[in-house]
Amino acid sequence: LFRSLLLMAQLRPDAKVLTSGHVSGASLPAGTLHSILRGVLENVITSGTGQLRVRSRLYAALLYYLQSTNSGQQESADLSVVFGVAGGVESHDNLEAGNLDLLSSYGEALMERICRDACDGTDVIQMLAFSVLDSIVSFDWQNKWLNHLILKGYLQHSVDSLVRDDGALREALSPGSELLKVLYIYESKLAFLTRLAQSSTGAQALFRCGLISRLAECTFLGMRPEATSLVGVSSEATDESYLGFAHDAFLPAVTERYLQLLLPALRLVLTVQNSLGKQHHEASVQILALISTFSDIFYAVLKPGHHRLLVVSSLEEVALVTGIVCRVAVGLAPGSTTSVSPELLTTASRLRRLVLSLLHQYCLPETWEKIARAVSSSDDGDAYDAAMRYLQEICSNVVTYCRHAVSEGTYGSKFRMATIIFEPSLTEENRSSASSFQLPTLRFLLRHLQVCCDHCLSAFEACQLYKRKLANMSELSSEEMREYASVTVSVEKLTVHQREELAKVRLEELVENRKQDVQNYHYIIENSLYVLWSHMEFFYLYCKPKAVEDEYSVGFAHTHDMRRLQDQNSGRQGDRPGEPPHSQTARGITRAQLKTFKTEAVAC
Repeated sequence: LFRSLLLMAQLRPDAKVLTSGHVSGASLPAGTLHSILRGVLENVITSGTGQLRVRSRLYAALLYYLQSTNSGQQESADLSVVFGVAGGVESHDNLEAGNLDLLSSYGEALMERICRDACDGTDVIQMLAFSVLDSIVSFDWQNKWLNHLILKGYLQHSVDSLVRDDGALREALSPGSELLKVLYIYESKLAFLTRLAQSSTGAQALFRCGLISRLAECTFLGMRPEATSLVGVSSEATDESYLGFAHDAFLPAVTERYLQLLLPALRLVLTVQNSLGKQHHEASVQILALISTFSDIFYAVLKPGHHRLLVVSSLEEVALVTGIVCRVAVGLAPGSTTSVSPELLTTASRLRRLVLSLLHQYCLPETWEKIARAVSSSDDGDAYDAAMRYLQEICSNVVTYCRHAVSEGTYGSKFRMATIIFEPSLTEENRSSASSFQLPTLRFLLRHLQVCCDHCLSAFEACQLYKRKLANMSELSSEEMREYASVTVSVEKLTVHQREELAKVRLEELVENRKQDVQNYHYIIENSLYVLWSHMEFFYLYCKPKAVEDEYSVGFAHTHDMRRLQDQNSGRQGDRPGEPPHSQTARGITRAQLKTFKTEAVAC
């Protein structure tokens, strides 16, 4: 036991210096690492109930080993190294396979020990056991651990515990409460469940366990602090102990604690959606019911100006919520809403208006720089990069939602009933405020496309630049080498070779980031072009004059006939009395407006 722990302690200082794909002189053979793992596993199994402190240390050592030797986990990239296994990537694959074989060799005894500790161990052991399970299932391609969790009822127990812990988690959100252990267990548990949900098999198992309905019963998710109501209020006028985001590293503010509860739940739901697929109608209905249960929370997140809370997590909230809402809309395709209650359809209608109102705020990349700077300090490059990535995700989600809304239209014998969400003008932009329900014109969409194309080209050129630097590492100046190497650790105590290795890892990361940017922009541009084409097609080919008035009517929803302006009872499903309509085009345009639009299109 002590020999294994001592070896782990000796390996830890080297973890930031070695790199996963680049061999270092300090590399360890896989056999030595497997000996360490074997020693830890044997002591985990044999440790008795009276050795809780020893077992917690064993779990900590096991967790660190698994995270450091598993290239499939994000934590492994953060640690930079996979203990530098000699032989490069191929030998590292053998190391992972050997890890899995060792874990499997201990059979149900090890599974039972870790699963039982995760379900009814002490606070610290529960948190560590869930983290260990998270690491193990990330490379358990045979699903042995998942099957054990299902057959023995541990997965159902973990899902049901979300409701059982509701009272304690509500207490953790009370101002001044120091009951934080349950909060950290909750985070570890949801990280584990999210890992399971990344596979189709795991997501289906969680859905069968009633995960979505259990989350809907968690009342702590509805206890959002009233931070949004204080946007614009000076910090002196607010209670920082209640709304602050970093006043005490050991006792987080209420807003921080709430985000520690909400964000993991949103990530879990979004991961389940992605794994189940967009055609899983039952999941879409249940998630829409979850949204309806906590409608105030979702509406607050989608409210324009949410990023003005000046934290990156506010952007992550918007990205997660728009992603969930977008996928629910796709899952509730035309013809599949007959089994959905009117209350849920009303919720979906209001969500549509809120998502489309975000077009003003998040669909112009030229404004992203300002928002990203606002939510990150000037010297925090990681926060800035995270903010930019979330802004791309939000824009992708909103544009995808627009495409889905437009695609709801169907062809008829004489015209196409289309969902029109942009007004027919190519020269004038709607200058209404972001808080307005009035939607922009096609000029806005054109400008959006132009800016996205410019940013896509810039990201591509940056990617090519980093690739050239990566291919010619020997030509980098000492300042450039220091700059790239110092991103993760202090370079003062590193050798020249170690700096080069770290710089290489950083450049590879930058290349991948820019590749991801290019892919995101391609996706946004492709869907935006589809939305533009659909509008142009409708206004050119299918927008017909009315029989009496010298006006054209624009159909908004696929379930209704084209509306006459004088018809007071032909409103669209989901509109509430006193609420603004979806857009002015839904009320019709004049013949002169349409003629001007076609003239502008020729000029463009």
